[in-house]
Amino acid sequence: MAKHEVNQPLSDNWVEEINAIVRLDGEALQACVDAARSARGCTPVLEQLLAWRDRAIYEAETKPSLEWLPAELEAHSAMLTEAMGEQAIMVPALLVLLLMPLTEKQYLERGIERRILADTMSDLAIWMKRCKLERGRWGLENLQWLLHHLNGRLHRIGRLQYIHRPLSRPVIMLRHKLDDCNTVVSGGGVPYRGDGRVDGTNGLWDPHKCWTSDYAEREGEYIYDTVLHRGLACFAPGGRRSKADWEVRLQQGDYVLELHIPEGEPLDSASCVASMREAVQFSEIHYPELQPVRGFVCSSWLLDPQLQELLPAASNIVRFQRLFHLLPIRSDERETYYRVFGTYEIDPATAPKDSGLRRAIADFAARGGLLQAAAGILPVDELERLSESSE
Repeated sequence: MAKHEVNQPLSDNWVEEINAIVRLDGEALQACVDAARSARGCTPVLEQLLAWRDRAIYEAETKPSLEWLPAELEAHSAMLTEAMGEQAIMVPALLVLLLMPLTEKQYLERGIERRILADTMSDLAIWMKRCKLERGRWGLENLQWLLHHLNGRLHRIGRLQYIHRPLSRPVIMLRHKLDDCNTVVSGGGVPYRGDGRVDGTNGLWDPHKCWTSDYAEREGEYIYDTVLHRGLACFAPGGRRSKADWEVRLQQGDYVLELHIPEGEPLDSASCVASMREAVQFSEIHYPELQPVRGFVCSSWLLDPQLQELLPAASNIVRFQRLFHLLPIRSDERETYYRVFGTYEIDPATAPKDSGLRRAIADFAARGGLLQAAAGILPVDELERLSESSE
């Protein structure tokens, strides 16, 4: 029996035992200990926390979902704030700790290594530090995201995180059967501007909507009018590929590993490739009931192809981009600014330029440039090529 099953929930010893999994350090751990003491000293708060935990345990066998939890927190926010004051922002972190034994049980049942559980739950520390940076005090404001971890839907394997789900992007990658070259085309119904971006990107709309993509499969042919290349769309009316010579390599609806990039470590491309290879094996071994993985998808500000013009070719960001086939998506510059500068808007004249990345982005914005996010896809069968090139 694990020690945390013996110690009283939210006691100092219990928090220390759970922390062997989530690996909070110093101040973050102390903030959890202090908040747990406050919760133990307030009967309504303690009873509510334990009631949420018990509901999660009860429903685990039939409805293993925690999607109800954020709404419950919101419904009880007034009571929690009145009882715990500024420490109320720590309640979501306490819930993560209370639900960890349930998550640990899922991992044990599937034979997943404890190191992967610990690596996955290291996101708690990342988001608590983000709260401290933005709010000036420890807490957790992103419980909705952590539910993926607690439910066993998201796993961190090496450098990257993964969620197994169908590809939602309207894209089709066609492969020539003989020479293995690819043509990536847009699915139908996507409005593109003349600059190759999705209409509405950066809040800019073309009232004439240069074109809306079209795609169809007919007997013997794939028919399209929009090619996606290096993160932009190109109008290609009358595009056709013969089914005798071409086949679908990856398309919307195929099961993929949706890739996420936790902050805090260098984005080394070799480490990313090694992570992706291990993630495919992990899915096959520990989740054999799921559909086989046919590829990867990632949506991120890091994939904006404009960054290739702003950063050195040997930079980690540029090398990471080159792992993928890039696609335009409707987005804006706000996420880039938030991730790089910590705010959703910047004044290029006063923005800090204490790193090459910050300087390049601020200078680009000063010239009137607008950054945005992009998506990237990668078929599983291209991993071997990437493994060789990243060595």
